Amino acid sequence: MLSTVDDLTWARQQLWRTTGIVTDWHHHWDRQSFSHSIFEHLHARWDKRAETLPSPGSATSLLVMPEAVALAEILCDLEWRRHVAMANDHDLIQFYRLVAQRLGQSTKFSDRLAYSYWIDPLKSWVIEYRKQFRTIRDEHWRRVRTHHPYNNPRFPDAILPTIRHFK
Repeated sequence: MLSTVDDLTWARQQLWRTTGIVTDWHHHWDRQSFSHSIFEHLHARWDKRAETLPSPGSATSLLVMPEAVALAEILCDLEWRRHVAMANDHDLIQFYRLVAQRLGQSTKFSDRLAYSYWIDPLKSWVIEYRKQFRTIRDEHWRRVRTHHPYNNPRFPDAILPTIRHFK
């Protein structure tokens, strides 16, 4: 992952953030609650990995939860960052489905992350990230609605900002 990103410090920050997200999924969600049903397959996988290590002290988070790296790869992808920043709320499901697929989870996993009312650590990141681009996103969608071919055929749809803006 680090070899495909120009800014190693930024990439490490994303890995640090995703490690925190996955660690929160592992440690801070009550296994008896609604959230457990979403994460039960991941918990089973993590528990099995931890049990196979020779000693509890050798269980680093990335050995037990390499899903943090898969998630970091997504958060380092500027195309996906732009999608998260600029998408309408209902189009965010594509992001959550990518996350589910990369983590080896079903679409049920992505649907529950996307459509639940509780804020898990990944959804918290999405909300925080989208706040940074609210003005740009609102202006973009205002232009799209105003210049849509059905409204005015002389103007093309507004063009999204280049991906370099979403780091």
